Amino acid sequence: MRLINCQLQNVRLHKDLFVEFSPRITLIGGPNETGKTTLIEALHRTLFLKASATGKPVEALRSRLSSGHPSIQITFEARQEIYKLHKYFSGSSGQITLHNQKNTKCLTGPEAEELLALIIRVKESLGSKQARKVLPTRWAHLWVMQGSSGNDLLKKGKESYQLDSLLVQLEKKGGAAIQQSAHDQTVSKNIDEALEENFTSRGIKKNSIYWLTEEALNRAEKNLELAYSKLYEYEKASEELVSITSQIQTLQNIELPRLLKKRISLTKEVEEEKELKAKVNLAEKELEPIQLRYKALKTLSDEIISLQCNIKLKEEMQYKLKQVQGKNNAEELILNNETNSKRQLIKASKLKLQDLEQQRHLIQVLIERSINEKEVSGLTNELKGNQEVLGKIISLKNQLSSIVSISRSELQHIRDLGLEVRDALNLQKSMETSIKIIKSNQSIRLNSEELRPGDEKRISKVFNLFVGDDVILKIYPGGRESINSMHKKYLIKKEEFSKLLSSLKINSLEEAEKAFEDRLKLQQEIESNENSSNRSLDTIYNELEECKLKKVDIQNQLLSLEIYQKVLRKELDLPNSNDELYKFQKTIQLSIRDTSYACIKAEHDLEASQNILQKFKAKQQNDDSSLKVIESGLKDSKKRLSVIQKEHGDQVYISNQIKIVKDKLHSSEKLFIGLKKQLFSKERSYGPHEILKTEEKIRSLEVRKDYLITQKGAAKANCEIISKNDPYAVVEQAEFEVNAMRDEYQAIKRVTNAHKLLQKLFLNAQQDLSRRYTEPLAQAIGNYLKPIIPEDPIAKLNFEKINGFSELMIKRGKEFFDFNDLSGGMKEQVAAALRLSMADVLKEEHDGCLPIVFDDAFTNSDSMRLENLKKMLSQAADSGLQIILLTCDPSAYESFADHKIIF
Repeated sequence: MRLINCQLQNVRLHKDLFVEFSPRITLIGGPNETGKTTLIEALHRTLFLKASATGKPVEALRSRLSSGHPSIQITFEARQEIYKLHKYFSGSSGQITLHNQKNTKCLTGPEAEELLALIIRVKESLGSKQARKVLPTRWAHLWVMQGSSGNDLLKKGKESYQLDSLLVQLEKKGGAAIQQSAHDQTVSKNIDEALEENFTSRGIKKNSIYWLTEEALNRAEKNLELAYSKLYEYEKASEELVSITSQIQTLQNIELPRLLKKRISLTKEVEEEKELKAKVNLAEKELEPIQLRYKALKTLSDEIISLQCNIKLKEEMQYKLKQVQGKNNAEELILNNETNSKRQLIKASKLKLQDLEQQRHLIQVLIERSINEKEVSGLTNELKGNQEVLGKIISLKNQLSSIVSISRSELQHIRDLGLEVRDALNLQKSMETSIKIIKSNQSIRLNSEELRPGDEKRISKVFNLFVGDDVILKIYPGGRESINSMHKKYLIKKEEFSKLLSSLKINSLEEAEKAFEDRLKLQQEIESNENSSNRSLDTIYNELEECKLKKVDIQNQLLSLEIYQKVLRKELDLPNSNDELYKFQKTIQLSIRDTSYACIKAEHDLEASQNILQKFKAKQQNDDSSLKVIESGLKDSKKRLSVIQKEHGDQVYISNQIKIVKDKLHSSEKLFIGLKKQLFSKERSYGPHEILKTEEKIRSLEVRKDYLITQKGAAKANCEIISKNDPYAVVEQAEFEVNAMRDEYQAIKRVTNAHKLLQKLFLNAQQDLSRRYTEPLAQAIGNYLKPIIPEDPIAKLNFEKINGFSELMIKRGKEFFDFNDLSGGMKEQVAAALRLSMADVLKEEHDGCLPIVFDDAFTNSDSMRLENLKKMLSQAADSGLQIILLTCDPSAYESFADHKIIF
């Protein structure tokens, strides 16, 4: 099968696109988002998806530029016939036509879909439900969609590379030796049938002999397990009945009598404890007012002592602060005088600095005036020179406009057409017939012209030759059709050549060449003049205007400084040249710097003096505040001491009262402590909650006894129920049934395992034949990889009857590496070699040709590897495959492709 051309209408960003394909290598290039992948996806879905399909695959084809439904037409060659396939994807009303251009037979609808599937050798065209799962696997080994070039094709399963067709072709190449014999097929079939009686692909087959026997064994084992559980339940119930009877006797005869005796003893001790608690409470109440009286007297005594000490301390502090106040006043006067003198010094420095700044400003303005005058002069001269160059450029452009405009490609086209006209004329002349009359005794006429001996004619058209009155010869120069076709070709080329010269308004090739050379010289001269100036006239003119405005600004500044300038000229010898002005400017800057440093130092000194004065005043305020606080506190303390002495007496009286109350407190505390010790000893003997615990235990044992009596009745009833059927006999019968079913199950299992072993051995024997499939394919992969990996063998892979091909490995150095261990670029190259090898095998059932598509498949391959890849693809094209290569970098493949399409 070979693609010839296609046309896409209303397909995503393609409103109307027509593409022709080379029989060998077609390159489709262009940046991302130009519709390269869209083209390939549209062709793929047209070949494999029904026209009536719906869903995401069809929605993805819809145009972004118009509202029409996708319409795709593909012309391809297959079965030595040329077909034109057209599909209109409009949902359930979609249409398909398949036209055989050789016999003009045209099919539509389901018949066309069936024939298309038969031609491209797939089971059927896909509907909406199958599209999502099956569509990506169709021709996945031939068409490398964007982003999948480095994937392992074999891991996707045998559906992705037409395993059955591949094996058929490999068998044809390898001969009958690798096919199964009739006996092998019979053995394999019998083994499979024997296993299928008991197994499916998901496990054991339901209702088979194996399944029924296993179920019967499971039931017997469950019955045995139930019998054992009943026996265990009977024995457990008997043991439980004995245990419960023993527990009831222990509760009634031992534990309950012991707890009742303990409860009587604890009740007596509780009564004694209550009497002691009453005595303790009475002693505590009598002790409390004595303690309060003692604390109050002690607090008054402590307060009087504290007030007396405080008064003495504050009087001493008051005396010291009054002495300090006198010294502070004198020191404050000194600090104020020092601060004022530093302020005067700063003021003088700032006035001097201001004068120096005015001098520097004046000198800077004078320097700027001198620079500005030079810039205005230079820009004026540059503007004048550029205007002269501009006039010359305008003159050259006028000359250029009078010459015919002709590009290099147009000139080459004229040359090519001229050569074609000359070649056609020469070829026509070479086919002309020449007639020369040597001698004649009869009249000879060429059409109506009479020829005499010695005449010679060259004729390029069909003519009649009359010899005498009875002989007429019709002569075809160069053959019947060749001379006419060459003459027509000459006329067509000549007319095309004349039209081209007329469209360009020239008369000959020589005139065109002269016009091209004259224009080229003028353009070079114009470019040379344009490059002679780095800046435009507008730029120079704008700069000149800016300089003039700056000059006015400088003059205004000098006017504002005119008075100061006169004063300065009287005091100093003001220079005029730029060098002297710069020197004078540096002198002024040094003076400004020194004056600024002096001013800054004076400000720092003033700030330090102000900080000292501020701290001094703050300290003075703190001392004044402290004196006021001390005087106020002293007054309050004396007042409080006087009030206490009036209300409660002096210190001596309060001390005598404390002694009396203290003795009384001591005797009361001694009595209280003795009673507390007696109460504590009572509580430690049995604990505060012992009676409650004992009562709780008695109630718990009563409840336990009632529960055990109930349990005893239930256990007794359970033993009677179980013992109706002898549990020991039931266990014996169940064990016999399990052993019998186990023997039957093991026998069936041995037979089944034998079948499985036989199948495994048979498959292993078949596996030895797998190399007959893998070796030709591995050799083909190696042949394609020769430009990249020169050593042999290059590739190897595995084959299983069920899973197909797998475990593709490539030799690197002395070892073979798994496909997943290769680099990104190497994966792309090995995957391409695998696909080309499969296509080489499968092309035999497609008239020796299959289209292979690579959509941005070699993005990880460097420039050196790309050259080897080109050799690989050229080798595939030489073997009959059709290569379609899509890339964002067409420059890397241009010299390699037979046909190029750039989006």
